[in-house]
Amino acid sequence: MDKPIIIDDKIDNGQYAIHRLMPFKNPLYDEYGLCIIGYQRAGRSQARHNFFLRHFEFYCISHLIEGRGFYYQGGGVENRKVFESGSCVIVSPGHKHCYGGYENFYCEDAI
Repeated sequence: MDKPIIIDDKIDNGQYAIHRLMPFKNPLYDEYGLCIIGYQRAGRSQARHNFFLRHFEFYCISHLIEGRGFYYQGGGVENRKVFESGSCVIVSPGHKHCYGGYENFYCEDAI
């Protein structure tokens, strides 16, 4: 089965990232309309100290299972939202955002 490749393109002098979904074809996806291109179980990352904006060319669902997280979509640090484990981040294609660990690690299940 063909699998898509995600490429992280940097634009605006490296100040913005686009996570691209490379074209691929599978008749099953045409029939059902949903393609889960990858997943992560208990993926752990360290706290982020920058608010590097990015966007995905696909949907992303991230369930914070341990740690604390933040969500940011621009406009200054005062617009950052902090959330606790058990929370979920859902990002639609093309939406500029940044999320990750706040003050400590971010452990997520994601698709």
